[in-house]
Amino acid sequence: MQESFPFDHVVITFPDTRAAEAARQGPFLHIRRKYPHTRLVATTDPHDARVGSGGGTLAALPAEGSTVLMLHAGGQSSRCPTQMVLGKAWTSLPTREHQLITPIEVWIQQCHDLFQGIPKGTLVVVSSDTLLQLPHSIRPQWSSYEGVLGLAVPAPLHTAQNHGVFSLSIQGNNHQHNGDDSEPFVASCQAIYQKPSLEVLETIAVRRHAWIDTGLIVFYPSVAQSLRRLAQSTLAACTASGLETLWKRESSGESLVHFARRAALPVDLYTHFLQAFRLKEGYSTMSEKKRRYCEKYRADGISLGTLASIFDTLHRHTLRVLAFPKGQFLHLGTTRELVEFYAMAHPLTREKRRKEDHLQLCASFCEHLGLTHRLHALTILPEGSDSDSNAVDPSAIIYHTIIESACEESFIGANTIIEHCSIETDHALRIGRNCLISGLRYSAKNSTGNGDIPFTVPDGTMIQTLPLRDNKGKTIQFVHMVLGIDDAIKHRRILYGLAFERFLSWAFLSDEDVWPDEETESKQTLWTAELHPMVESGLSCASVFSWLSAYSQGKKTSDLLDWEKVSLSRWKSCRRLSLAQIRDMADASKEFSYRQNLIGRDLPNAKRLLISNIRSALMNRELSPLNLQFILNDFAANGKFDDVQRVLLVLIEVISRSLRNEAYDICGQACAVSSSFFSDFSVIAPSCVQQLNETFGQVTWEGTSFLDIVRKVIEECDTIELSKDSFNVLSLSTVLEQVSFAMTRKCICDVASQWQLSSPSESIQDQWVLATAPARIDFAGGWSDTAPICYHGSSVVGAAVTLGDNVLPLSCRCRIVTGGRGVFLCTEQRNLVSGALETCTSQTLFCFNDLQDFRNPEASCALLKCALYTLGMMLPANNLEDLQFNTNVFQEALNSFCGSSKGDVMLEIVSTSLLPHGSGMGTSSILGGCVLAAILRCVGKDIIDTCDYQQYLIEHVFRLEQHLSTGGGFQDQVNGLVGGVKIVRCEPQTFPPRLNIEQLALPDDFEATINNRLHIAFTGQTRLAKNILQDVLRRWSKRTREITETVEKLILGAESVQEAFLDGDIETVADCVNDYWNLKKVMAGPASGVAPPQVENAIDKLMEKGLIAAASLCGAGGGGFLVALSTEGNVTKDELDAASNSQNGCNFVWHDCNICSQGLSVQVLDNNERDFFDIKWLKVGL
Repeated sequence: MQESFPFDHVVITFPDTRAAEAARQGPFLHIRRKYPHTRLVATTDPHDARVGSGGGTLAALPAEGSTVLMLHAGGQSSRCPTQMVLGKAWTSLPTREHQLITPIEVWIQQCHDLFQGIPKGTLVVVSSDTLLQLPHSIRPQWSSYEGVLGLAVPAPLHTAQNHGVFSLSIQGNNHQHNGDDSEPFVASCQAIYQKPSLEVLETIAVRRHAWIDTGLIVFYPSVAQSLRRLAQSTLAACTASGLETLWKRESSGESLVHFARRAALPVDLYTHFLQAFRLKEGYSTMSEKKRRYCEKYRADGISLGTLASIFDTLHRHTLRVLAFPKGQFLHLGTTRELVEFYAMAHPLTREKRRKEDHLQLCASFCEHLGLTHRLHALTILPEGSDSDSNAVDPSAIIYHTIIESACEESFIGANTIIEHCSIETDHALRIGRNCLISGLRYSAKNSTGNGDIPFTVPDGTMIQTLPLRDNKGKTIQFVHMVLGIDDAIKHRRILYGLAFERFLSWAFLSDEDVWPDEETESKQTLWTAELHPMVESGLSCASVFSWLSAYSQGKKTSDLLDWEKVSLSRWKSCRRLSLAQIRDMADASKEFSYRQNLIGRDLPNAKRLLISNIRSALMNRELSPLNLQFILNDFAANGKFDDVQRVLLVLIEVISRSLRNEAYDICGQACAVSSSFFSDFSVIAPSCVQQLNETFGQVTWEGTSFLDIVRKVIEECDTIELSKDSFNVLSLSTVLEQVSFAMTRKCICDVASQWQLSSPSESIQDQWVLATAPARIDFAGGWSDTAPICYHGSSVVGAAVTLGDNVLPLSCRCRIVTGGRGVFLCTEQRNLVSGALETCTSQTLFCFNDLQDFRNPEASCALLKCALYTLGMMLPANNLEDLQFNTNVFQEALNSFCGSSKGDVMLEIVSTSLLPHGSGMGTSSILGGCVLAAILRCVGKDIIDTCDYQQYLIEHVFRLEQHLSTGGGFQDQVNGLVGGVKIVRCEPQTFPPRLNIEQLALPDDFEATINNRLHIAFTGQTRLAKNILQDVLRRWSKRTREITETVEKLILGAESVQEAFLDGDIETVADCVNDYWNLKKVMAGPASGVAPPQVENAIDKLMEKGLIAAASLCGAGGGGFLVALSTEGNVTKDELDAASNSQNGCNFVWHDCNICSQGLSVQVLDNNERDFFDIKWLKVGL
């Protein structure tokens, strides 16, 4: 059963009336809901006069007999300007309990637990701009004490020197803060010091620690009554009623407010009151102590009579100290201290830096309070060049914030704190490290003149935007408050982290421009400096401070960019306010309201809109970002499944609708997004995976659960088997990625071909049919041709090439052997120069079961098997599964396939590559075309029209690669099967993709110019393009702006290089090739291995030596062949070999390379031996 709240009244004092009014409309509502039976009172110094912490205590005292908790919310907080309007007691603290708390709320909860059993009528006063950590299990016996109790904890001397300190009388030093005895104890107090020097502290320290005054004072009922008596007599000028009485008595005609400010008596709780109480007996007589007391404090402007009365009233009560040896105290006095405290909310930062002495305490309090680094934060920035990276540093602390930036250059630096911000911009938002950003609010999307300039916040900068109001309480404008986090507010030495005088000189300002009303130099501080521009609602901080980064970097004023000059001019022309003026003009109510609306309305609406946009982008085939990282980040911080369920609902709706409408491209994209979402979820929130597993069965669309929708999709894919344990987050992610690939396959393979074969003619038996083809090199546009990327249109430029001594490196031989049975398959790897056999794999098929592994690119002779399947050599779907092993069924199908009606035949297929595996020159695709062409000619199936024949082969190679599960685009087969240099465009939203192939008519002699400067080298490294392809398609599925813009650049690059070829401009061709190589690296990401370091080093070396003007790894990259354009036509292979292989790890082998105007060709050979091979077959012109 929860214990009752021990206080009748909770009184919170505020620096001024505006802050109190704002609290009543904002945070008080939450406190009232939690403590409905306690009276909650917001007070200020009477008539906004300054009466000090002691006077404020007297002014706020409720009626006699009440048990009161009084929390002083702090004064002007000048050393921590972002907290000065609402007070440091209202500092936002994001917790793992999914809510924002404040020191006020922490103190109220702590006092609820700590003060159970407090005597009726006691007054507890707390300085709530601090935090206190006490052992949970310990509760003092409050009824055992009387008088006054100050609460103390041990603190290092460097901390104690900035606070009040108690000198305790501890017999024999038995109670030591770091000993085994952790029980609290009550001790007599020998002396009270305010900010003592280290020399003084040394005399009272215990093991380099002192007992620090935590600001919590307990006034038992008799003492509380004495305070009331002072408020009604000697210190009546500290209360509202007392000041009103004095004002009426004087009758000077002066307004009450002006009178109060003149006549109010400032009294300090921690000096004027505490020093008046009786301490340990025996040190001096009462009269001597009273004399010293009065002499000391008369300098504060208080009369001797008043001081004597305070002393006489309070000295009859004894002050003792309740010491907690295991307690801890934290005071966040400056912006730097606040930033360092927040930074420790991130577990990794806490673990990394907690050994630093000054941060140990921060780490302890962050853990104690359960602070988190993300809370209700919607931060959408483009991903960096690495798909696994994030533009937001993991150590950044972000809460109650919406940030959307479409610019790739945007980022948020390490240990930066961002709170209560709402920023939408199309432009760069670069926030450095160790910054504190509060309350920024503006939208600069599709705008001009407002936020249409980039904004770079230098490291260590503090920014806050606040609403202002006039004397009538109407909000008029906003102010952008900008300082360095280490700027000393009470001085004028430093501004923006650099010398103040330097800024004045840099900006061509004088003292009069900054302190127009200050005549004395002693008053010229940052507190009074008019530095902070007033702006109209919505005018971004960028518009008036974009020059700040240039200034911080030491750029001269004359060297500023145009938009930086405009920004500085705006800053100088704005009316500017000082911190002192901002404190008086800030609209605290408006700020509280803004923060409540941000979390209660704007953030939920923004998330719902973004999730809805995901649905729209998928259903309408838009190229909008589909990255759901913001949902995952928010979930990781707050643990709520609401938004995760909304995402699942959108995904199953899209999958279900698109499947029903046979929109397989949409279905595949939705499955890819789902796969990525689940994979990322398992990494970001591994402890919640089981909850997500359970959610799959709970989220339904039209009565069907997410899991049942997935089952339906899988039924549409004949290539995916679902095991019984597949329904968990990770395995479902894998399955859905497979489904997305299967949907791509359906878009390409399940649609009737545009090109029809002629009726079978007589097959060629007992003779080899040979199909040969050049390799290909790509100049621009690659990746745009890959499904599903090409669904949105594409353009690629490449060329057919021979290698070495004009050799066509790819071929296939096929023959029908009468009287034989089965299918003999063989794949050969031969030497490029001699044609000698290097490796060989063969397999003979006798039943359909032998053909079943055709989808596995690692299976024996997989390409050849897949070619047979693509051309229709398969078991009819209605046949029983046991027929898979029936050799007769297989042979009958083979005989029919080969056009043999008179007897059994054997089909022999031998593919030959003179290029190494993973060459990047389109080997598998072009070989696929050769295999299809050889088989078709051999079995008597043909298309008479050459153009149609090429299109048929290109389309069916596309299908073949989908069946083979290697995926890939169409540029390989186009550029290998069709001769010369060509541009190939794909019409958007055509299934299968409809291609427009245009062979480029090069200017006279330009092909010779290219051939003279064209070089190719095998890098010695091989890779499977499928692996890089998967990385690229995963990145594409998120539709990040970086990826979509890169695809657009790839297409534009193809159009540019086409023009260069037609113009005979080889230098522009070289530039385009270099751009293309860089775009390839962006598409795959640096973690993909697309650009091996030794290859990059070799390219750099070749360029440094002036040997080459351009270079790019062929195809997907990662190894294979490197194509290069030399700077001069007479660069030799020996020169290239010497330069490239001078790098460690490089083993380049350079070959001659020439544009080949001949594409695929098919002929019947005279030689009829299976194992015979002649390199002359593959040489152009022989």
